[in-house]
Amino acid sequence: MAYALIPNHRDQIDCIQDIPKNPYVVMVASTEDLRSVVTAFKTKQELMKADITYGGLGLGVGTADIYFNTKDGKIVDLNIVADVGILGFKERIHPMITLDQILAGEPLVFRMNGSNRGVLIVQPLEDMTAQGGSALLNIWNGKSYTQELISIKKINGEFKAYSIKDKKAKKIKRIKINMGGMSIPSMYVRGYKIKY
Repeated sequence: MAYALIPNHRDQIDCIQDIPKNPYVVMVASTEDLRSVVTAFKTKQELMKADITYGGLGLGVGTADIYFNTKDGKIVDLNIVADVGILGFKERIHPMITLDQILAGEPLVFRMNGSNRGVLIVQPLEDMTAQGGSALLNIWNGKSYTQELISIKKINGEFKAYSIKDKKAKKIKRIKINMGGMSIPSMYVRGYKIKY
């Protein structure tokens, strides 16, 4: 069994079993249930979606969500969740970094299991805080990383991602990524397009 302390929110969780005489303790049956208890008190704020294609024909092979979890209006963690099927391999990829890691400048690295390097790396910059800031999108093209500067702004209580080019900011809605490579270890981004 796993245990979690959660004050005053028992009615929001349907996987718990009561422990008599203690309103602050719940008992859950699995780590998945424990995760649902933890995430119940965070709010998902989507930054952008990604459509993933493969090869010259642009065959659709997956989708991804890039988002923050927030609590009390502040960033808790940064996530990428992708369901991808390439070259007969299907997997769910879910890298995540916490706010402490973000503030320390640690990158969020997206790669398929078995690949030699991250094909997409989100690198927080020095001005990044729990309220937003700047980051670099590093996209592996097979030879080097192409960089896109993005700004994370909180507008009307919601975090949004903006592409910064020529001192102009455009709100990002989606990014389309076309993958290449003849094997998982050699995967790279053949091209990408940001939709505003």
